[in-house]
Amino acid sequence: MVGVPESSFEVFAAKFLALGYKVGRVDQIETAVAKGMRVGEKSRGGGSEIVRRELRHVLTSGTIVDTSALPDDMSSYCIAIKETVASDSPLAEPSFGVCTLDAATAEFSLTGFKDDASRTKFETLLRSLRLREVLYEKGQLSKTTLRLLKATIPASCQITQLRPGSEFLNRAATVVKLKALFGGEQREDEDEEEEASEELNPDVLPEAIRSMLDEDNAISALGAMLWYLSQLNLDKDLCASRNFNIFDPLRKRQCLVLDAQSLSHLNVLQNDRGDDEGTLHKLLNRCITPFGKRLFKIWLVSPLADAKAINARLDAVDDFLRDTAFEDAFGAFARKLPDVERIMPRIHAGNAKPRDFTNVLNAFARFSRAIENLSEIAQDFETSTIRNLLDKMPDVSAKAEKLKATFDVEENGSFVPRRGEHEEYDEADANIDRIEAALQKSLEVHAKSLGLKVGKGIKFKDVGTKEIYQIEVAKKTVVPKSWATISSTKNETRYYPEDVRDLVQELKEGRETRLAALKDFMQVAFAAFRDDSREYTAAIKTLAEIDCLLSLAKASYAMGEPTCRPEFVESDAALIQFEELRHPCIAHTTSADFIPNDVALGGEHDEMVILTGGNMAGKSTTARTAATAVIIAQMGCRVPAASAKLSPVDRIASRMGANDQLFKNNSTFMVEMLEASRIISECTPRSLVILDELGRGTSTFDGQAIAYAVLHHLVGRTRCLGFFLTHYTTLAHDFSSYPRVCNKHMEVLVDDKAREVVFTYRLVPGIAESSYGTKVAALAGVPHEICDRAEAVSKEFMLSIKQQQAARSVSTIPVSALSDVAYLFQLAEREVVPVEDEALLISRQLSIMKQQIGMTATTTTTTTATQDDDEDADAGAVEDVDGDINMQDTSGKIVGEEDESMVVTNVPTQQRSGSSSYAGRNKRRWQQGAGANVPLSIDSLPHFAPNVLAPSTSSSTRRTNDDGRPATRRKINDNKEQEPRRKMEQLILDLGQRTTMSCKECGMSYDRTSSDDRTLHQKHHDRITRGLKWSTPALLKAGRLLVVRQQCASSSSSATSDVQIRLYNLDDGQFSAGQLCHRMKELLEGVDGALGATGLPEETARRCKVLVATLAGRAVGVAVIGRVRVGSARLVVGLRPQEQEQEKEHSCNSRDDSTLTETEERKQVADVGGEAVFVSEPLPASQTPPIGLHRIHVVPALRRSRIALTLLDAILEHGVYGQSSERLLLEADGRRAGVVAFSQPTQSGKRLADAWVGTEGGLVVFEE
Repeated sequence: MVGVPESSFEVFAAKFLALGYKVGRVDQIETAVAKGMRVGEKSRGGGSEIVRRELRHVLTSGTIVDTSALPDDMSSYCIAIKETVASDSPLAEPSFGVCTLDAATAEFSLTGFKDDASRTKFETLLRSLRLREVLYEKGQLSKTTLRLLKATIPASCQITQLRPGSEFLNRAATVVKLKALFGGEQREDEDEEEEASEELNPDVLPEAIRSMLDEDNAISALGAMLWYLSQLNLDKDLCASRNFNIFDPLRKRQCLVLDAQSLSHLNVLQNDRGDDEGTLHKLLNRCITPFGKRLFKIWLVSPLADAKAINARLDAVDDFLRDTAFEDAFGAFARKLPDVERIMPRIHAGNAKPRDFTNVLNAFARFSRAIENLSEIAQDFETSTIRNLLDKMPDVSAKAEKLKATFDVEENGSFVPRRGEHEEYDEADANIDRIEAALQKSLEVHAKSLGLKVGKGIKFKDVGTKEIYQIEVAKKTVVPKSWATISSTKNETRYYPEDVRDLVQELKEGRETRLAALKDFMQVAFAAFRDDSREYTAAIKTLAEIDCLLSLAKASYAMGEPTCRPEFVESDAALIQFEELRHPCIAHTTSADFIPNDVALGGEHDEMVILTGGNMAGKSTTARTAATAVIIAQMGCRVPAASAKLSPVDRIASRMGANDQLFKNNSTFMVEMLEASRIISECTPRSLVILDELGRGTSTFDGQAIAYAVLHHLVGRTRCLGFFLTHYTTLAHDFSSYPRVCNKHMEVLVDDKAREVVFTYRLVPGIAESSYGTKVAALAGVPHEICDRAEAVSKEFMLSIKQQQAARSVSTIPVSALSDVAYLFQLAEREVVPVEDEALLISRQLSIMKQQIGMTATTTTTTTATQDDDEDADAGAVEDVDGDINMQDTSGKIVGEEDESMVVTNVPTQQRSGSSSYAGRNKRRWQQGAGANVPLSIDSLPHFAPNVLAPSTSSSTRRTNDDGRPATRRKINDNKEQEPRRKMEQLILDLGQRTTMSCKECGMSYDRTSSDDRTLHQKHHDRITRGLKWSTPALLKAGRLLVVRQQCASSSSSATSDVQIRLYNLDDGQFSAGQLCHRMKELLEGVDGALGATGLPEETARRCKVLVATLAGRAVGVAVIGRVRVGSARLVVGLRPQEQEQEKEHSCNSRDDSTLTETEERKQVADVGGEAVFVSEPLPASQTPPIGLHRIHVVPALRRSRIALTLLDAILEHGVYGQSSERLLLEADGRRAGVVAFSQPTQSGKRLADAWVGTEGGLVVFEE
């Protein structure tokens, strides 16, 4: 035991705690005077009893409550662990309950979860927290968990074992403890535990505890924590704030999951040295408030997975970057704030220092003015994220000012109640004033009796804090003998006359009474603060969130250029696309230029990249860069890239490095397999996976086989995004034609003469020629003669392997193809239960198999054929020799894609050597007789009917054979050389492969093997994408030319031409029959088909007029107008609030296309743009627009050319015979909506209508 000054206790305690000691604090809770008052002795402190002292609390490294004893602003945790496992088997899956405590903020967190045999979730939890102390049940942790625990926690972390039952409480005992803390007195009779449990009212418990009552392990862990805190005399103090939460990342899974390996491999929190230099946390966490720094770390280990929430953060970051005034104002205010979050628990416990309490109140009192200033700045922001945060900030300044008005703050930081606020204090203070006045009067009496002057010859003198009010006179002064000598100096002597002694004792007791009253007032003030703690906490949380958002903006700026705002799209599968991506931490910390790379996975690109390349070429860095960019993007931060587009990723899983785990009895290879197993079992199509050199921990053959199988599972079953880093070039060749897989490598320049390699660190397509291991060995100083010999041996091995590959490629089917076929059969026979829609899963598997079998046929062919161009270049179609059309636009995007109806098979997203569709190049090669015998046998394969999926929606004119398969219109020779081709065709057909595709531009489904279907599709495609031919003299003459407008060159016209708009009256007799009638009917039916609308009634159509916009001899735009029936027009008066937000987002993106269809009659709500909107009562005849627009449509390729707006302008000018647009607008008070009504448009049509009508007057819709 050692005594230290009270003011420096935290300093000395921190030193002992850093050495691993527990520190108990014993306070003297009364003075000698108070003891005398207690025992009835009015003496100088004498008596038989000693002054009372008590153990205030015991501090450990995990339960430090004093801020000054903590090393920094970041949270430190004490954690209690409860584990239950069914058996002692290493493969048994345990269940955990965990309670964490940040003692400085008095924040408890609870969670319960079931883990895998590797304890992945548990390890992730341990690595995400800065642990200082661990509690667990003695003898109850499994060996695997105990090894993992000791290997994961830092060496300075203390481990405390608690005895089961008596110390590590079970659920029943924990309920008793909770009742004592929150609901009444604790029962001492252990036999009444069950009764106490039944009597506990859950409503008195904090919400987090109440929601976890069914989690026995979590409640037991909480019980252990509470028992331990009770032994330290901290339980009541820390539980007073009722700050209990649920540990969200492991329970709700509403965020991007970063497991322990990902946190370590990506250097999220700490680097390999154990510090934070070069980590993501160091780069991004630029908060200026302590509570902001702690919240940001939680954000970092749990990035968002919801696109809407991410975009809200990005909106705030963009606002901050556009205007730095908010950052300056926030910094000037927030930097002066104390660590309120850590002081508030001590206020709740009633043991806060007066100075800390007044500092907190002063801080809250400044909130109102600061928030007003920030809100004024935020009014200029383009988005509402920050404004919404500031608006929900509670008004804590008024509450703080009201509380401050009850006391006065003294110079030393303490406070005393103002007169009238506390009656006992006022009485004690008045008594002290009376005693001090009596002392002064007594001094005057004694001075007069001695003939001395007060202040010069005689005065009061205090010596320390105990001997006060001593009468001091010169040594030569003669005083009465009754005066007791107290002390003396060379020139003065101090005395206590009897009356002064009594008054001094009375004064000391009065001061003790006043001190007790002051302590009581302090508790009253703390209680008043505690009553509003919800508002104070909310204000701090909001301020911390703003600080975190500002930190993201500062980090975005610090990354340098280029940076971009990531674009998030909603998708069932993951998608990431980065252009010129740099690693933010490396590029930020190194002086050399970081080489950017483009990364694209998912969507139109392949989902898995097999990444090869030389040692030290940058493979791991490239993969880490992509994963780090995903974390940054989903944090809501700008990304160090020229552009970024992604869908939210739900998990980042990695397997990198080669380390054994002695603490788990796991070898290097076992570690690899455990991590691979975890990735296979936990990843989804929305996950991002990084596998680095999987299989290197065992023999080359076993390692490559395992790598092959794992990769095949990920791309064929899981369909996640990922990087597969490997030196197995044979593996890359094996998957070179597999769907959704591409080969890339890190570029390396080699100078053989100089024995040098130059790493460009650029990601380029293809497979690396070599790993250049011998070159790297030379750079490391290995003797040249050894490197030369190694290189020669390496070339021999490489040549041998290539020969084996060549022999195998012409005589066997790839293992992946056989596996895919087997998996399809298992699905069909329901041997495996798909986790998603069964038909969709079968469709995907068929798509994979089609390309696999096509690849098998290609590898057995020795000749190649050339590809001819399609005759119609304007249509953008490339036709093979046999007439098969491969729809492809100028950007290279394949038109035919797999859709949700599961009818259309997927076309490869990129041309690979030896990969083609069934009806494409391979078919032509077989027909030319160049194919070799393919050793495929279909005798043992079950027959799959071609209609295993939903029936096709292709043209009904397609001819079929008796068995339902598309008929072949090409004459085939019956010689023996065609037999392999027939077998391959039959195999594909038997497997249920369909050659039906859907054109994405025109929407038609057709059989690519049928020449009739292709001809029909070509005609339909031209009509939909380029417009119906409208160039005959009779058609042009029948219409009245209204507008001629010059149109620039487009994809539909290679030269500049004019857009002409003609008006046709359908009631004209020339459209009643004949060629003109047929052509007009074909045009209108095409419009209805494109818009998905039913045709107008014949009676209505006869009274309509048609405006046709032509370009280069084709009808590219059509508008159908007529009269509006009185009583059918209604004014759109507004949208619902949520729809107003959606409408606002689309207001600037109007497209020249609309769908005007019929609808059921509604009185107050109408269907406009596919949304329910509020409309007025039917407009009277005087307000009914004279023109009703039934249909308006422009071919998709020209929807950005303002043709639709030109049609609307022509309708306004020529829609009413004999009246100009000026006159019509004058009668409608200048409102276009008063002239033209729309027949309930779709979303795109409504945007067009709003763009043309304008914001004044609103939109008028009518029922046909």
